[in-house]
Amino acid sequence: MFICDVPFSLISDSWLSEYAGSALARWIGEKLTEPQVDDFGEESICIHADLPAEAIVGHYHPSKVRDPFSGSAWTKP
Repeated sequence: MFICDVPFSLISDSWLSEYAGSALARWIGEKLTEPQVDDFGEESICIHADLPAEAIVGHYHPSKVRDPFSGSAWTKP
């Protein structure tokens, strides 16, 4: 897994708008109910340009990942 600081200029306005709405909805939901504890974030983005090397700030090797072909069950990589 790569950890990246993606410049906002590489992210489409429509994606930023959609993400802002879902982030706000999640925040409100957590304020009204018990916070959900996730091992891994579910957020990802698609950019249509080359990511500069300096934007990659780290990486890690997860001990488990979701398998999209088995109903998103957790599995070892």
